[in-house]
Amino acid sequence: MDDLHTNNTPLNDEAEDIDQAAPAEPVQIDELAAAKAKADENMAGWMRATADYANLKREMERTTSELSKYAIGGFLSKLLPVVDSFRKAVEQRPLKEGEPLDETRIKQWADGVTLIRSQLDGVLANAGVTPIDKDGVHFDPSMHEAMMMKPAPEGVAAGTVISVLEPGYALYEKVIRPAKVVVAE
Repeated sequence: MDDLHTNNTPLNDEAEDIDQAAPAEPVQIDELAAAKAKADENMAGWMRATADYANLKREMERTTSELSKYAIGGFLSKLLPVVDSFRKAVEQRPLKEGEPLDETRIKQWADGVTLIRSQLDGVLANAGVTPIDKDGVHFDPSMHEAMMMKPAPEGVAAGTVISVLEPGYALYEKVIRPAKVVVAE
């Protein structure tokens, strides 16, 4: 039996190699376990970040929706007095059935409507709305819509706006409605 234990067969050589490699194996397992733990930690962090991003995105969409829904509120609060003034003007119209024509009342009413228009122009100007209503300027397709062409009056260059049929409006620098104009040909 002694021979069996001392026999240097290839099987015994492999066993010795395994025995020599055995101390390195726990180190590799520890490194693998540490790497897996780090990977799990990174994955958990990535999943939290992804969830946080999705939550932030939903919150931003909700906030944007709320802002756009109620953003006009401040403007409307300034516009409502103008609406009230128009309502009063309609109630006080000078020509009512069965009443005699009173030129003084008509003039006062027309002056009141002019004041209401000034009030409306002020509200629009404070909101950043400016009219596009000048004639004598060069036609600009980003600001004007040509409704018709007419022969150029003497001293007026072709392509010049010679009259404004309906004013346009810009909100700050962005045209929200082009002016309808007549252009010199």
